[in-house]
Amino acid sequence: MVYEALVAACARVADSHHWLAEADLGALHEPLAQVRATAEQVLAEFETAQTLTRQAADALAGATTHVATVVRRLRGEAPGGAEAWVAGLTELRQVQGHLITPKDMRYADTDRIDELVADVERDLASFGQRAVTHLAHEDAFADHRADIEQLVADAEAEPIAARLDEHADILRTVTDVVSGLDIGDTTVRTSALERIAEVLGGVNRARATLDGRRRRLRDREGRAEFPRSSRCSARRSPVPSRRPAPPGLRRTARPPAGAGGGPGVPVRRVRRLPRRVGGQA
Repeated sequence: MVYEALVAACARVADSHHWLAEADLGALHEPLAQVRATAEQVLAEFETAQTLTRQAADALAGATTHVATVVRRLRGEAPGGAEAWVAGLTELRQVQGHLITPKDMRYADTDRIDELVADVERDLASFGQRAVTHLAHEDAFADHRADIEQLVADAEAEPIAARLDEHADILRTVTDVVSGLDIGDTTVRTSALERIAEVLGGVNRARATLDGRRRRLRDREGRAEFPRSSRCSARRSPVPSRRPAPPGLRRTARPPAGAGGGPGVPVRRVRRLPRRVGGQA
């Protein structure tokens, strides 16, 4: 390569003519060093471009293989239920989205990627038209409804909410695909969308039921925790008892400020004398 030869030539000149660095000659080594640095920078950028091109080609090859595998399998099989049709539509949509990753890479073959995207769109439309015919049946999503009801009845843990979210995401994907299909009989598409909307409504109701159960559980736990904490604080902080005054003693009121001994005078205890007979003390 030209730049590799240029770097080597600069190195040979610098080694053979070491006197170029002498100040009396006007620092002739500096232009030589600049030429060498520029050539090395070009070589580094070229190596980076080669690496990125290879990575983009590998990503495109992997995406092409994955697309071919999925399309070949979906073309050759006849899904037996709504869940299988929905899974096929979702997988094709995901494959279509995965093609965006290599397209965003530098030095990617965008023309080839656009061809793959167009092929996947045609396969998605073809598979979607086959799916709509099945999904328009009244009982097409019976298994989904039963699964959602079972999820709500089973437990209240986080995995249940995650499963409901998964159902909702899949059904929204199918809605987007079916809505974008070019179908001659619009009643079939409308019927399929209505079935999907019913199942989505069931997912939302199940999520609301689950949230209500969680709120009630938190309320019960809060009410159970409050009296327990109150009893613990009562045991830790007993009320001090007052000792009764000895018999025959009475307390005198503390004199007000400025009277008698002032506010610092302690309380005096005065013993009561027995009263004599006859009314005289």
